[in-house]
Amino acid sequence: MGLRRYLAILTVLVVVILAVITYVIPPGGDFRSENPSWNGLADTAAPVGVTPVGSVAEIPEPFTGKGLIVVPYLELPPETLQQLGEFVNGGGVLILADDYGFGNTILNYLDVGARFSNKTLLDPVVCYKNRFLPLIVRFDADPVTSGITEIVFNHPGVLIGLDEENIVAWSSSLSFVDDNGNGEWNAGEVFGPHPVIARLGYGDGQLILLSDPSVFINSSQSLGDNAQLLQNIAGLTENGLFFVESTLPRSELDTSKDLLHNLRDFMSTPLGMILLITAVIAAVVMLAGWPPQTQGRGGGTGA
Repeated sequence: MGLRRYLAILTVLVVVILAVITYVIPPGGDFRSENPSWNGLADTAAPVGVTPVGSVAEIPEPFTGKGLIVVPYLELPPETLQQLGEFVNGGGVLILADDYGFGNTILNYLDVGARFSNKTLLDPVVCYKNRFLPLIVRFDADPVTSGITEIVFNHPGVLIGLDEENIVAWSSSLSFVDDNGNGEWNAGEVFGPHPVIARLGYGDGQLILLSDPSVFINSSQSLGDNAQLLQNIAGLTENGLFFVESTLPRSELDTSKDLLHNLRDFMSTPLGMILLITAVIAAVVMLAGWPPQTQGRGGGTGA
């Protein structure tokens, strides 16, 4: 029984330690609001008051004056598309930032002619470090681009199908769309300028389209006027700026952390407290070795 008891103690300790480590470690997924690494939003969201939400349904009405950032790396179900339509039709500002995801699914649902090209924009001359990091230096006078002289993009796409009056930022005339994806210019690939940011009215709200969502991540905020871009967008949403996370891929760590958060919430209920106290008492009794084990005694007759 002693060995079994020690193995039980060791198992419980390992489970508790792993649970604590999982709970404490911040998520490392792209665009996660709690991720402080280069690819997260922890440093980006706080200064401008971005509120993460698990789904569009969590944003309270009325939507007027509220903004919602969507990075659609996952295909959206019909109910989410409907909620996005209701949000922007109801006066919200939908900031759709995409390059190679499902942004066009949203635009198609909204019956908007604009599209994301899903092809990479390269600029070998007007760039930061290399052609995959084009500098955006041509802007229209607009609240979205106010006070901005340059933005650094990272492997962006371009916007197509827009009326020129809705475009507020273009790439340089030396940029081109890499149609065949080989990283080099080839005959037939069109030089710029190409649209990369647009703002247009929709219903009672607005659509802001950005062809590169990485402009929002932690590591990009110190580059050019990237931080000013997010501040300008926040300035258009005086009643709150939200970031929906249900459109992002989930890692095993994200799933484990959600499980622990749900367990914590359950343990704060009366039933959870009763079960927790019962489990603690049972564990203490087991570890104390109660009830005591009786040891057989040999019998015999004296000579």
